[in-house]
Amino acid sequence: EWAEIKMGQFKPPFSLENLESDSDIETIERAAIVELLGLSRRVGVQLSGKTLSGRIEYATGIFNNLNFSSTGQNASDTNGDKIVAGRLVYNPFVTGDNKWTKDLSVFAAVATGNNGPPSSSSGMTVTDIVAGVPSAPVVFGNTIPYIGGNQRQFDVGASWIVDRFRIKGEYIWAQVDRRDVPVTTQFPFGALGLDPITISGGYVQASYVILDRPHATIVPVIKYETMAVSGDNKVSTFTVSPGPPAVTGRLISPAEYANDLQALTIGFTWFVNPKLKFMANYVYEQIGEDIIGSSLLRQGVDKDQNIFLFR
Repeated sequence: EWAEIKMGQFKPPFSLENLESDSDIETIERAAIVELLGLSRRVGVQLSGKTLSGRIEYATGIFNNLNFSSTGQNASDTNGDKIVAGRLVYNPFVTGDNKWTKDLSVFAAVATGNNGPPSSSSGMTVTDIVAGVPSAPVVFGNTIPYIGGNQRQFDVGASWIVDRFRIKGEYIWAQVDRRDVPVTTQFPFGALGLDPITISGGYVQASYVILDRPHATIVPVIKYETMAVSGDNKVSTFTVSPGPPAVTGRLISPAEYANDLQALTIGFTWFVNPKLKFMANYVYEQIGEDIIGSSLLRQGVDKDQNIFLFR
């Protein structure tokens, strides 16, 4: 029980909601921060186990890197980079009989590795990072060869179940280093001074089984989540020849979301029977933008989205 070795393709030990199966999560979509930083299935080896009558659970392993924060599923290993991840769970009252404390768990996890192999098809487009290039004879339409660097992230959270009520939450933080772009004929402006990207956020979620009977089990859920991306405001000077030597622009984060996101989810699950369930969610989502396009600078623009999901 205290030592188990697992080998093959599976999810590395990081994030409670990421490790929970689609058939078990109470909302149709996982939190945005989990979707972005939760580690997808990939080939690896893991040591895990339980001790102290189940009060302590641990898991640690080494996995193929591929792209650190994106899918590595069903993909061949392309370099020597690896991810190292570990997770620790503390169940302080699991051996007791008090229904208020028996199913309380707190956990923490860490992961580190390089963010993907060098690739000519990955990275930001030059038009995404240069606000404007006066009199520049060069067409900036290609992608930067490689900006990925070391990525470090940690996760802390808790899950508490009392009878029909459950509340859970997580906070995830990550920092991604960005390597300089080398001087090439394709990119004559040379190396860019790129700041690390910091991504942080979390969620808190509550659910309750209001009906628990055959063919009529109803579980409503409410969830609030937030995420912020920083490090996308580095001011750099590019030299383009021939042309003016001083061209400045801010670098946008290559993360999926720009700057910040907040979302509120309200929904329910109807268990028709033990093998069939129906889910419906309404999501109110607000995304704050501060990004640079080829000729447009947008600052402080908020996008509100009303999303209806059914599964």
